[in-house]
Amino acid sequence: MSNPSKEDIEAAPDALLDGSYCTSIDDFFSTGSRDLIGRFLTSFIESLIITPTELVFSAKSQKRLNDAGRVMMNAVDKIATLQAKSKSESAAKRLKDLNTLISAGMKKVWDDDKEKPIASITPETFTTFVANLKVADAERDYVINRTLVEHLSQYKVWKDKVAVLVKLHECTKGRPENTTIEFILSECIKSDAALDQLFGLFETLE
Repeated sequence: MSNPSKEDIEAAPDALLDGSYCTSIDDFFSTGSRDLIGRFLTSFIESLIITPTELVFSAKSQKRLNDAGRVMMNAVDKIATLQAKSKSESAAKRLKDLNTLISAGMKKVWDDDKEKPIASITPETFTTFVANLKVADAERDYVINRTLVEHLSQYKVWKDKVAVLVKLHECTKGRPENTTIEFILSECIKSDAALDQLFGLFETLE
């Protein structure tokens, strides 16, 4: 097990560690889990110009992570060590449990990528798509996020990604799925690279 640095400890306060403590495959897709991923895989996700949500729900992005050497292993190792410490449990056991859950979560995403085609949406058609979803409640958020991530995959620069998210946010005002859009937008705002590009755009417009 690697020893977390001071920066690692500061990136994962106890409240975040508790809120992102995965015990089931559903937890792998939770907002808490995505928040923690964003803090420990910052360089990787910013190199791809994606958010943590896009990584968690995209088989293509996960395969890129899988091919990136020890990037994922190092991040999981640090997270397991910190979570084990916060719960006063075995770090080795926590690492084993985390790896099992992550493998199961990634397998679901990869299998669905092969077997369950993703619907094509636009900001204008998204609310109709959600209203017509015929899935169990447990799968609803998963399908919505997966569909959004597929739509976002065509935008290769932050300003375009944020622009379409803002449009989606406007089109979903007053609807439950609006909070899903807000969360992904908040991930963009946490990205230094995204903010640099957006502020650069504002300066150009001025």
